[in-house]
Amino acid sequence: KINPNMKYSLHTEYSYLRRKFSSELLDGLNVINNAHKGHIPLLWYNKKWSEEFSVFIEKLTENHQPPENIEIHPPFIDYCSNMSTFLETYKVFENKIKELYPDTNVIIENRSGTQYSGGNFLISDLDSIVNLIKSLEQDKLKLRVVLDVIQLFSSEIKEYNFTEKKIKDTLRPLKPYMKYISGIHIW
Repeated sequence: KINPNMKYSLHTEYSYLRRKFSSELLDGLNVINNAHKGHIPLLWYNKKWSEEFSVFIEKLTENHQPPENIEIHPPFIDYCSNMSTFLETYKVFENKIKELYPDTNVIIENRSGTQYSGGNFLISDLDSIVNLIKSLEQDKLKLRVVLDVIQLFSSEIKEYNFTEKKIKDTLRPLKPYMKYISGIHIW
């Protein structure tokens, strides 16, 4: 349930921990209910999942003003191994959400940590973020990035050996793509 009494951003499932799929909002959403491995949700599993996810968001926000932002998270590479597969699946969601809530922004957070055993997230390190942004530009999608700085550093700077040079070297390649980065997480 949500109970916003002001403008809000909706932070959706991020696939770190095991979940119980017990919400009544999931009734009839069979692909979402079955898309998990060891009860860790498999995000953007296929186009039907994407369609059901838009229905879930619609049910969740019913009788409330639309969210300003819907923050989503990337799929795992073991079942979604490339950006074009992800974006073809994601487009179904974007089209439906833009129909329902034309002024709502959809943003995706890079992720690196999980208890999932099947592989890493598709969008986690610098190369994958740049690849995503180039694909968004090419496909003219409205999806934008919310950059989780700590998770990016965790992907790029090994052994937590943070130096000013390493931090600058990690962030500098993103400078040409700033119009696609609509926010940051710093912790």
